[in-house]
Amino acid sequence: MAMALRSLFVVLCMTSLLEGSATDTGTIVDGVKWRACDGFATNVAYITGEDTDYVASWAMNPSRNALLNKGSDKQAACDALLVAGQVGEIYVISQDPDCTDGCLRMAIYPEAEVGMNIGTVAGDSENFVCAYSATPPEQPECPTNLVAGVKWRACDGFATNAAYITGEDTNYVASWAMNPSKNALLNKGASWSDMEEACEALLAAGQVGEIYVIANDPNCTDGCLRMAIYPETEAGMMLGTVAGDSENWVCGYSAPPPEQPACPMTCGEVKEAYRSSECCGMPNAMFDADASRRLSASSQTPSTATILSHMEEALESAKAESHVKANSLKKQMNSILQKYNEASSDL
Repeated sequence: MAMALRSLFVVLCMTSLLEGSATDTGTIVDGVKWRACDGFATNVAYITGEDTDYVASWAMNPSRNALLNKGSDKQAACDALLVAGQVGEIYVISQDPDCTDGCLRMAIYPEAEVGMNIGTVAGDSENFVCAYSATPPEQPECPTNLVAGVKWRACDGFATNAAYITGEDTNYVASWAMNPSKNALLNKGASWSDMEEACEALLAAGQVGEIYVIANDPNCTDGCLRMAIYPETEAGMMLGTVAGDSENWVCGYSAPPPEQPACPMTCGEVKEAYRSSECCGMPNAMFDADASRRLSASSQTPSTATILSHMEEALESAKAESHVKANSLKKQMNSILQKYNEASSDL
């Protein structure tokens, strides 16, 4: 009798283990959605419970299955309806007015797709994703065309402004702006993803966008944005990103914007670098090109265009605060010019 009981116990345990292995083939994750970094995953099947007729417009091969009736075991549905290499995204349907208390649908996708960074991202309490035989993978870090803390500059002169776009919450337009317009994608408070979306929507092939927080609008002092759009390349100009501050961003059309190449040295810079490297009378001395670059960065005389640009920016900033401050700055500039003219007449 004891032997018979032990045998029965062993059989029951083995049966329980087999049943567990048969139903525990997939792992469901709560509160996530299945998304690609760019574009949309390829829907290969779409299954609802038998208690709803709702079918999404993008659904492929729609069908119904009692395993997805409201209140059903989602894990059991995943185990039964997925095959190797697939994931299932389940959510509670909110679009069916005849089923407002928990009708379900499962969209089935391939777990991997060529050219797509795909995986789970945060959803809400009514989103679930399951894979065929393992936990569904998280979405990898998405590549971005947006770079923070940089500006778009040329080695000499200025890039050609092709368009100038602000948010709808400011009327500020820079004096150099071409084809000014407004777009809600650049409204204040834009997040990183919002700025990425603005770059994708507003740039065309061969363009870059420089975004910064506007400091010249007294009516918008809490984060209004503008995007200046430039061609990525221009004949005779060495263009690219250079270090900016925390309120500068530059984005490319389909890839991160290029960094500014090493700018050619002027004859004066070469002469000063020759001297600072102690080359005089020392033909075998090593020429320190990096030292000359550091010297150039710290002591290079700004170009005329740069000086004029800084003067214009200073006047615009002063004007934004008050006409009195702008007139005072204008008088100071005129005084400096008057002194220069007097000094020049003595030469």
